[in-house]
Amino acid sequence: MKHFFLIILSIILLSACATTTNKKQNDYTSNIEQKKYSKNIITIDSTLDSTLFVINDNIFLRASISIKFPNQNHSVSANIEIAGIDSILIKITAFLGISVGQLYANKNEFLMNNNLESITYTGTPTEENIMKTALIPLSFSDLVSILKSIPPQNISNYNYIDNFNLFEYKYTNKTEHIFINDNSISKLIRMDKYGNEIFYVNYNDYAIINSKKIAKKISIRFPQQNGNIEISYSDIKSKDLPTSPMKIVKPKSYKLQNIE
Repeated sequence: MKHFFLIILSIILLSACATTTNKKQNDYTSNIEQKKYSKNIITIDSTLDSTLFVINDNIFLRASISIKFPNQNHSVSANIEIAGIDSILIKITAFLGISVGQLYANKNEFLMNNNLESITYTGTPTEENIMKTALIPLSFSDLVSILKSIPPQNISNYNYIDNFNLFEYKYTNKTEHIFINDNSISKLIRMDKYGNEIFYVNYNDYAIINSKKIAKKISIRFPQQNGNIEISYSDIKSKDLPTSPMKIVKPKSYKLQNIE
């Protein structure tokens, strides 16, 4: 079951588990620490979100995904539909088009059909619940934001460090940096309270959707787990309306397992 969930969660590509044993800073965090930003913090207009990013747009994505972790090496394909920032539907296939599973999630619930084991998993899409199944914490907002190349938080909640073209957001015990260049996110970095990277996302090769940019190539690095995920979109489309109903159903023969 862990192998299947690693595939699913790598497609969802959220934050890797933060540890505190490795205090070594990478070149990026060391460089930021040395320069101390030369801070010139500017208040951000909250309307910048919808102006620059496909936050409220309904998006269809056809993706090829390569997943490399120690003792894990997978390649899968996925059709992904995201309705604004409210819900997501993912259908995953592996070698020769074999259906691996389907995932539906919104802010309150998720339903996942594991076709390899004939099990349907359901629960609330919190980091805690996903941690129980795959040992990798994630959140619904992270899922949507990385796949759509949008900030995890409203951009007006970030401090803008003018000299670095850097936006910084402080969580309770984490810090998040996003870099915006040429009206698009180029990097997303989340660090623990010691400055160690939890994950590092690079965005490249942008498509234009409704006059906004979305990356066609996304690379996610998990330094503490020595893992990488590479995502390439072969098709990106805007939809006037999301699929209705945007749901999956549990096959009658599948066992139901609640994750709470």
